[in-house]
Amino acid sequence: MTPASKQERTYAILRERILDGTYGPNHRLVIDALARELAVSQMPVRDALSRLAAEGAVEIRSKRYQKMVRSVLTAQRQRLVELRNRGEISNEVMHRLERELDLEDERLEI
Repeated sequence: MTPASKQERTYAILRERILDGTYGPNHRLVIDALARELAVSQMPVRDALSRLAAEGAVEIRSKRYQKMVRSVLTAQRQRLVELRNRGEISNEVMHRLERELDLEDERLEI
């Protein structure tokens, strides 16, 4: 398998697991463990997680020299990302709707 196809396969698997809820909100994704599970080196996992972070699907945080990722998408946020990726809503609309979801989340935490 070529490096590009490993990266694409890894990205597709991780993205699907986030979207189908296998990795729900606040699920910690540990790069080493994902690499072993998917039988790839850490590089395709890092690349896939960087792409997912750019899409807003995960949030990358470092903790004690170990990179961890939290999948942060709720079902509503997943839908927004899907719509944006298909070009059905603009980034401006996406950000406005995300702000509304943030306000709703804050209201529900009280």
